Amino acid sequence: MTRTRPLLLFLLAATGCWLPINEHRATSGAEDMADPAVIRTGSGYYAYTTNRRFCAFNVCGPLEHFPVWKSVDASTNSFKHLHDAMPTIPSWADHGGNVAEFWAPSIMQRGGTYYLYFTAKKTGGGRCIGVATSSRPDGPFAATASPLDCSTLPGGSIDPHPVQTSSATYLIWSAGDRNTPARIYSRKLTSNVKSLTGSTIELLRATRDTIEDGVAENPVMLYWGQSSTWYLFYAANRWDTASYLTRYVTCPKGPAAPCSRAQVFNLVTSNETRVGPGGVDIWLDGGLQVVFPRAAYHAWLPGHVGGFNSRVMFIADLLFYTGQ
Repeated sequence: MTRTRPLLLFLLAATGCWLPINEHRATSGAEDMADPAVIRTGSGYYAYTTNRRFCAFNVCGPLEHFPVWKSVDASTNSFKHLHDAMPTIPSWADHGGNVAEFWAPSIMQRGGTYYLYFTAKKTGGGRCIGVATSSRPDGPFAATASPLDCSTLPGGSIDPHPVQTSSATYLIWSAGDRNTPARIYSRKLTSNVKSLTGSTIELLRATRDTIEDGVAENPVMLYWGQSSTWYLFYAANRWDTASYLTRYVTCPKGPAAPCSRAQVFNLVTSNETRVGPGGVDIWLDGGLQVVFPRAAYHAWLPGHVGGFNSRVMFIADLLFYTGQ
């Protein structure tokens, strides 16, 4: 013990770690809000989630491809469902009557335009990533005529997320499956952020151990000035089990080069109030004097894991802890 603790404090001081605090649920009920993406606007916070049908008393409404929710302040139980942010599917996407084919949206604003990046199954093919635009944060979003990327790896391309650096905008996403194993890629977006350019970079590949089980998905990146470091957050292990968790590593050159596995930290894991937390999104929040990162992620409720159970959305502030 006398030798381990100083070593731990040295590592924390050198790299720091992220701790979720003030965690709370986004809604009062067990609303299905998988793979949430959150943006703050002048009128409040909007959250976009993976497709679902809204059912009550064994009666289900139409499929919503990307449900959108709103809250004035992102406080406990404050998000309210609005409607489908993208009611018309892309011309290249296959509806196929399959509820589970519109996944993991992410959101970015440029001037007066909102960009929704998403996963969908291509007609006659595998899963691809696409982009849709709207002049309003709640939509309706209209997709471009062709997808951005369609990996030939098993599982296709999924879980896109835009990353802004000082010189360029990148898109990061996941491809592959447990057996491949999965990996996280990065590529530059063009100036209109609606198509890709340049070479594809492999940022990280999942490990085949009991922690990750060949899975690395739902990537999101954050640059934190206090540590002058880029961080890659991602989900690992099987999504429909208690082993699903959210991890992170450092990336010396951000999305422009492979990340480092010298140290791998866990951000959120299963506990007594939520099970299998993943699908994280991270954004900078606060006011003029204080800016801090916040995270949104989904998790199962204890005793209701997998199957057709709901994945509930949680929100937490992220504290950067150096051990000092």
